[in-house]
Amino acid sequence: MPVRKKASLVGLALYLLSAPAVRALDKEAKKWLDEVKPIMLPEEEKTYRDLKDKNDVAEFQRIFWARRDPDLETPANEYEAEYQKARADADSRYRIAGTPGSQTDCGRVFILLGPPDDVKKGDATDAAIPRRGPTATAPASSSVRPGRSSSASTRPALCPRATAWASSSTVSPKER
Repeated sequence: MPVRKKASLVGLALYLLSAPAVRALDKEAKKWLDEVKPIMLPEEEKTYRDLKDKNDVAEFQRIFWARRDPDLETPANEYEAEYQKARADADSRYRIAGTPGSQTDCGRVFILLGPPDDVKKGDATDAAIPRRGPTATAPASSSVRPGRSSSASTRPALCPRATAWASSSTVSPKER
């Protein structure tokens, strides 16, 4: 029996040594990754986690924002500024017991789709009313709004606080 245990431990040790080393993100890199996670593609996250050199990490971050910049001719990155503003707004609106609002479901929806057109206050719940149909108008900054596309105005707001659609809605369930 002891020989069997010893063989198992040796086998486990060999397995762990042969496993590919995964770079543990330092505190700064993890913080940045958590900040941009809502808009980062899975392939980008994998690439970012595989980087080993700090210079490569800094270059990746620069390229990450440059790819999202709607106007490369201007010195400022309008998308990054709008994203940071949306994150700060989500943090102030949706903070839950020590969790930043931008890391909650409501906050991520807010960051990606923008604020709802209307919020109906109820006794126990709030219902966020999203933009709908051809009469819906997006804010002036919609061209650089994180996650916003021409069809974003027809998407429902998926948020735990938005538990019910307004009863006055004329949109059929098929259109939702």
